[in-house]
Amino acid sequence: MRETTMKIVQIIITFPAVFIAAFFCHSGLALDMVTVRLGKAEEKLEGRIIAEDIEGNLVLENRAGAWFKVEKDHVAARTSDARAFVPYTQEEMIPLLKQEFPEPFQVLQTKRYLIVYDTSPAYAQWCGSQLERLQTAFVLQWKRKGFELHEPEFPLTTILFANRKDFILYVKREFADIGETIAAYYNLNTNRIVCSDLTGMERYGEGGNRLTPSQKREFLSRRGAAQSISTFVHEATHQIAFNSGIHQRYGACPLWLSEGIAMLYEPPDLDSIQGWSADIKINPVRLYDLREFMQKNPRDVIRKMICSDEALRNPETIHDHYATAWALVYYLSKKRSKEFTKYVRRISEKPPFEQDPEEKRLEDFESIFGSDWPRFYREFTKYVMSL
Repeated sequence: MRETTMKIVQIIITFPAVFIAAFFCHSGLALDMVTVRLGKAEEKLEGRIIAEDIEGNLVLENRAGAWFKVEKDHVAARTSDARAFVPYTQEEMIPLLKQEFPEPFQVLQTKRYLIVYDTSPAYAQWCGSQLERLQTAFVLQWKRKGFELHEPEFPLTTILFANRKDFILYVKREFADIGETIAAYYNLNTNRIVCSDLTGMERYGEGGNRLTPSQKREFLSRRGAAQSISTFVHEATHQIAFNSGIHQRYGACPLWLSEGIAMLYEPPDLDSIQGWSADIKINPVRLYDLREFMQKNPRDVIRKMICSDEALRNPETIHDHYATAWALVYYLSKKRSKEFTKYVRRISEKPPFEQDPEEKRLEDFESIFGSDWPRFYREFTKYVMSL
């Protein structure tokens, strides 16, 4: 990630490993009710218990697809209903979202998405069209690779904030310790994208339902437009990947893989009136960072990144390793496509709520791509430096 007017942070939130390591999964067929007691207050949760450890700590997924971690000491009561667990439909979720986000927020319904917004209707419509185009392209491209995808189980939700202060307040309610430089994120727990625009486009189209071509061209010429589009598409790709079967929300997916796939789709196309096109192309921002990084002659960087997420979470190394993750996924998808599809499928079939040790992560990679690392580095370097 590069610096613009603000530092963009993309995040995926997971449960602490110490909590989920001992989990076993429930079938999730019945409708479960759990009464949670916090002090004198009680709250009833309805959904399905998707995991529980031997001590009685559990994870409940509600009908909107959000997760709730409940420690055993806070469980006041729990029952199971004879009714089956059925996710909410879009029509059922709309009044719930309107209750959670009262006016001036509105809800836009597209084929696959629910977009909650207090921006102009035209801007929300533009975001909705980007989401639908991305979803269609993503599914077609992975099906061509031989990967069987499924429709999202839950309606996909995006929250758009026109006012940055309101966005920051919402972010801090979800993550108390996060900084104010964040612009957008996909929250693995709520299964939502939450966005703040950096360009002022959110007020475009006041009084209308669609942006005009001249408004789109003016927006695309603004400083920060490319980064804004890139960030939005990046987070939307996370949401699609975790809801279509490329990744499992509760599976052990290496960070280099999930971020690398998101970076495949993030490059904007400022020659298009839409600002983004569906073809997979070179990511110039990541390529620039990669070339600078490779001049430092890093040793064993890919092997270390495959074994551990540490460098992708460390602020001092994040830019270099995000660039490396993009390049690795781009190389594998272009030059070793069949093996890459096999690897992605293997990761998607990981047992839920288990974190792989470094040795297992390396074994998964080497069993498909081989263990001749000097040769791998030569071929990888030759390809990416020719881009």
